[in-house]
Amino acid sequence: MKDIFKKIVLTIITFQAKFLLKKNNPTIIAITGNLGKTSTKDFIYSALKNNLVDVNGKTLVVSSKKSMNSDFGIPLTILELQSGYDNPVLWLRILFDGFIKMFDRSSFKYLILEVGADAPGDIEKVCKYIKPDISVITAFAEVPVHIEFFGGDRERLVKEKKCLVENLKEGGTFIYNLDDKDCQKIANEFKDKNINIKSFSIKDKNSDIFADEINIISYKNEFGLTKLGGVSAKIHLKNSIESIEMCESLGEAIIYSLIPSILISEILNIDINKAIKDIEKTNRTNGRMRILDGIYNSIIIDDTYNASPKAVINGIDTIKKIEIPKKKIFVLGDMLELGDFTKTEHEKIGERVVGQCDILITSGIRAGIIGSSAIKYGMDGENVYMLNNSIEAGKELLRILEQEIEEDYKKGKTEKEIGGNLIFVKGSQGSRMERIVKMILAENHDSNTDLVRQDDYWKNKN
Repeated sequence: MKDIFKKIVLTIITFQAKFLLKKNNPTIIAITGNLGKTSTKDFIYSALKNNLVDVNGKTLVVSSKKSMNSDFGIPLTILELQSGYDNPVLWLRILFDGFIKMFDRSSFKYLILEVGADAPGDIEKVCKYIKPDISVITAFAEVPVHIEFFGGDRERLVKEKKCLVENLKEGGTFIYNLDDKDCQKIANEFKDKNINIKSFSIKDKNSDIFADEINIISYKNEFGLTKLGGVSAKIHLKNSIESIEMCESLGEAIIYSLIPSILISEILNIDINKAIKDIEKTNRTNGRMRILDGIYNSIIIDDTYNASPKAVINGIDTIKKIEIPKKKIFVLGDMLELGDFTKTEHEKIGERVVGQCDILITSGIRAGIIGSSAIKYGMDGENVYMLNNSIEAGKELLRILEQEIEEDYKKGKTEKEIGGNLIFVKGSQGSRMERIVKMILAENHDSNTDLVRQDDYWKNKN
């Protein structure tokens, strides 16, 4: 009965969404890839929302919320409605609101959609009624998340994502990551088609938009503790060079995510300086290499949104560049949905962390492979702690931090001088690593607004 109700709801909201698309005929910007989809979507929305408005100053732009990128999430985005999760009463209300939306006088003219693919046919299904004006492909991981649902066939997954380009409107624009081999291959396949092809890069100056001088912003406070401010970069367009500073976030990944938004701003004739200022004000995506204050003056790098092998490696490589006199502590959870690649990819991460952290804590059976591998490749076993789940891992982290500050107090340090360790927390969604961040979050943060998965649905989920 539950499956029948689900199919009925999906059929109705899809019909409502199609009706609204036909009525509004918006310019559609669709984003896919295996890395950085949500952040890229958020930056595009930030660049456009205040610059594409009606005569009353109301934005003409609608965008996916969070990661609403599925067969349910996309029509809900078009209808500007939230999910009812497992509550049938909420879904009935959503269906009613959807019919109201169909005949609402207000209309949007630009639609930004994140399009995911958890299984074969997902994007092809969406493209039966979504024909993008602009398609963006971010990047592909060597071992992408969800690959187990594609029978371990990486090419099959890439082909699925390519559907978003195949279904571009005539004369539409394809924007791709020039630094990604799979994206390059897709671009080459479409070079003789009637579409515009634009590239972005942090390595190739010949791209349509190029970023370099990517630097971590850091400083020492009055008590001599290292603090992180964010990341800065230079953005090279065809006719100008711009500077950008992103507070509270780290890594090259954030630059990869934001440069397509600047390129799209240029395509839509939006003032670039204004777009960049709006991008700099973007609310950081929770759990995406976000800098947070932790207890005992610690620095938390919260990367708990999700995890794939490439994303974990990117995080490790970013933290490698940070100079800090105190300890670097990695807390790593399971990487899920890797199928037959599970063991080897966790082993590679274990090898990668050696020499990059002082203490390693793992959470989950799969992540335990990371710990064993780290010891195998030379990390002192006394500094590796392998726990069963995020709650146990969080408690162990608290114990270690308390032990560290006891040593600081013995040295005569004051409360404002103690601690100062850097803590990197990452894992797949199902490993619930945000619970660890919540346990060590400083009082100046509100976990309900600053962490991922803090709504009632996730809080009540095991």
